Amino acid sequence: MLRILKLKKISDKAFLILFVYFVIVAAGLLVSMQASLSLRAVSPSIEVAGRQRMLSQRLLIQAGQAAADPARALADGRRGLAEFEEALAALRAGGDAGGVRLSPLPRALSGRLDALEAAWGRFKPVCLTALEGPGRPGDPAFRGRLAILDKESAVLLAATQALTADLRRLAQKRTDTAFAVLLALAAAAAALFLLTYRLLRLEILLPIQELAAAAAGGGDFTGPRWRGREDELGLLAGALADRNRAQARESSQQKITAELLALALPAEPLDIFLGKALEAVAARPWLSKEHKGAIFLADGQPGTLRLAAQRGLPDSLKSMCAVLPYGRCLCGRAAARGETVHAPEVDGRHENVYAGIAPHGHYCVPMKSGGALVGVLNLYLEPGHPYIEEEVLHLENIAGMLAGIVEKKRETAKNAVLAEIIRQAAEPVIITDTGGRITSVNEAFERVTGFSAAEAAGKKGLLKSGEHPPEFYAEMWDRLRAGGPWKGRLVNRKKDGGRRVMSANIFPLKSPAGEITAYASIQEDITEAEEQEAQLRQAQKLETLGRLAGGVAHDFNNIIGAISGYATFLAPSVKGNAQAEGDLAEIGKAVEKATGLSRQLLDFSRKRETAFRELDLKSVVCGNEKLLKTLLGGRVILEVACEDVAPVKADRGQFEQVLVNLTVNARDAMPAGGKVEIKVLPHTVSAPAPTPLGVMPPGEYVVLSVRDEGQGMDEGTLSKIFEPFFTTKPEGKGTGLGLSTVYGIISRHGAYLAVASRPGKGSVFTAYFPAVSPGKPAGGAI
Repeated sequence: MLRILKLKKISDKAFLILFVYFVIVAAGLLVSMQASLSLRAVSPSIEVAGRQRMLSQRLLIQAGQAAADPARALADGRRGLAEFEEALAALRAGGDAGGVRLSPLPRALSGRLDALEAAWGRFKPVCLTALEGPGRPGDPAFRGRLAILDKESAVLLAATQALTADLRRLAQKRTDTAFAVLLALAAAAAALFLLTYRLLRLEILLPIQELAAAAAGGGDFTGPRWRGREDELGLLAGALADRNRAQARESSQQKITAELLALALPAEPLDIFLGKALEAVAARPWLSKEHKGAIFLADGQPGTLRLAAQRGLPDSLKSMCAVLPYGRCLCGRAAARGETVHAPEVDGRHENVYAGIAPHGHYCVPMKSGGALVGVLNLYLEPGHPYIEEEVLHLENIAGMLAGIVEKKRETAKNAVLAEIIRQAAEPVIITDTGGRITSVNEAFERVTGFSAAEAAGKKGLLKSGEHPPEFYAEMWDRLRAGGPWKGRLVNRKKDGGRRVMSANIFPLKSPAGEITAYASIQEDITEAEEQEAQLRQAQKLETLGRLAGGVAHDFNNIIGAISGYATFLAPSVKGNAQAEGDLAEIGKAVEKATGLSRQLLDFSRKRETAFRELDLKSVVCGNEKLLKTLLGGRVILEVACEDVAPVKADRGQFEQVLVNLTVNARDAMPAGGKVEIKVLPHTVSAPAPTPLGVMPPGEYVVLSVRDEGQGMDEGTLSKIFEPFFTTKPEGKGTGLGLSTVYGIISRHGAYLAVASRPGKGSVFTAYFPAVSPGKPAGGAI
């Protein structure tokens, strides 16, 4: 059949078979749907017809019961009559009958329906007469009516039974017809299946198996079986034949390609690779029996070639070709023109010659990468070897591969040097992708941040400390994505939660086309430098304030002295005047307070006389323990822990003032009560440490530590606590000179002071006094 239709392509044959399958399936579905609809239309009619038979019998029974219960029998009978007539109407014209939707009966059954309606016409009046005029059960007239009704009921029952039987025969006939059609369609489908199997096996499966076997064994795809075949398998056979020919052409190139790639894998110096590569290329049997040649690289002076590898060249030629200008000899001409130069013999273009040179020919092939000249491949040929385009294309492919490998090895070597520089750099270096995710870091990054390279890999925002607002990072990334660098100060988070201040230089890395491929960040840790700078500024500020306070205190003392003197002069003249004597007494109290304030200012400014002696801080602190408890009051617990320590050079009175001021300050920080810890212990400083009073050098120290559980201080408050008249206490509760006085005394003793505090975590003040070693004068006191 397929041949009669002149179908050649397998796809057309398959389409036709699928179409026929579709027609068969569609026909089967239509027949099934038609049979289903037909049965659906007839089945309710069969049910209603059967119900009418039962209804006629029920009407007969109700007429017989009319004598016993006339009213009920009449009501039930009328409902039955109405239901029967409703069913007859629905069977004739379609409609609802007892809740069932009927379709009109087929015309073939109209005679049966006429007979049923005629029987009903005779039964109905007799039934109504029996229901409406019942007599006594023994009444002969009533029995006569029942006998007539029974006779008409038998006729009606026979009519309903005949209609029901015809309806069932009709349904069975339609079912048998549908089944016969489906059997015919199934037979057609089976025949089509056999045809399909034959098509698949003979037209597709067997030919594909033969093609696969031929492809695996390198067989012939042009034999009689395939010649002139116009279908898809014929096209496939032709394509496979073309592929075999292409594979035969490419086998030689693939072999040398594999050899060159294998030679390029080891991390050997470039010159060693070029020597091995030249040996592999020159060994091609169709090039030369001598297997001689050279590779030049254009990596020296501009416009010159450098002899990088050679095979079989005499020493005299090696020296002449060590450096070859563009345009000279065959290789120089190939470099200048960017094209392959062929010479079948030693001719005038062969400018570098030597005595006893043997006849030979050359292929000089430029090695180019991305259009740029990398070098020249020179191969010796047998004399008279012709120019063969296929050979030249093959050699140009090899030369291009060599150029790519040379560039790759150069780039790898350069990247290795850069990677080592980055790895050993003292500053942290971070490389991210264009989305800001970390791709690599150096050892300095791990050392500064505490994060390992594995922990950092793939992370974004790993170092965000929360010190900078989102707008800060948005502005930085806007500049970087625009292609520009960003420089600035960054506060980074460490793995342990600490903070480091970095001076960062971030810049995009771009491809040769100018596209951003990554971002690099080089950072310098300036945390200590910033701290020292802040300490220096604080020390300079306090030094200036100290000078100012000293000058003010001296002038203030002169004013106080004048006030005190005039008050003394007035005292005799106001004797007996109680009001005046009281006023002078208040002036005296004010002079005493002013004198104390002046003394504190002088202590801060280091202009008060100091008596330095060797002092045991343990004995001083323990000796003042009762006084300190009295100062603290009942709501504050005092704990004193003193170890045996070396003596220090100090003024006892000023040291006690430092102790009292720090203790009172701790008490005022705990208005609701708490605990104050005072410790005296030895301490060794092994490396220079920054403090508010400068960098503390290594050495032995005696430490006075005062710790409270108070409200603590933030960074803004910590930066001002040693300034004169700065206080966080309510007005009238302090002068703001307590800690500035401590600062002045500690500074004058050549000691150092450190403060640690956090809001809600309390504060600790630590004073470091240089210890006096036996036989060594005390240092630090000035």
